[in-house]
Order: sequence, then C-alpha cells, then structure tokens
Amino acid sequence: TNELIVKIVSNNSEPVAVDLKINSKKTPMQEALKIVLASDDLSAMNSLADPAHIAPEEEQIRISGKNHKLELDPYSFTILKIQLN
Repeated sequence: TNELIVKIVSNNSEPVAVDLKINSKKTPMQEALKIVLASDDLSAMNSLADPAHIAPEEEQIRISGKNHKLELDPYSFTILKIQLN
C-alpha cells in the first residue's frame, strides 16, 4: 500500500519530543492522521457505566517532508497514518 503506519508508546510522565525520520523512496504527503490514546490516571479504565472514559482522539497533522518533529503525550499510545506518494 501507499500508507506508512507508525506506532509509538510513551511511558514517560512528561511529554516527550521525538524526531521522526521517514526512510523511504516515496515522499510523505503533507498531512497525516494522528490517533492518541492517553490518560494521566494510570489506573483509569472503561466500564459499562462509562464505556468511553478512555478513548482515542484523532487529529490531522502537518508533515514537513521526511523529517518531522512530534511531541508525545505522557503515558500514551500514538499511531500515525502517513500517506506516501
């Protein structure tokens, strides 16, 4: 496919700066989908009463070429879906 999927876990209690370097013959498009699952409360969980207490948040982000700076939320799981040309 023409999609690069990057999965990153942060177990740090503070935000973490990441340099993402895409090593591909294909060029990334200028926008990507960022999906983040995070919570400050490490014991938080979903329940029948509150099934969306912890839910992924999606946003479109700008990608600047093959090198991109990204900040990871504390205690998070991040997925980037990057379309390639």
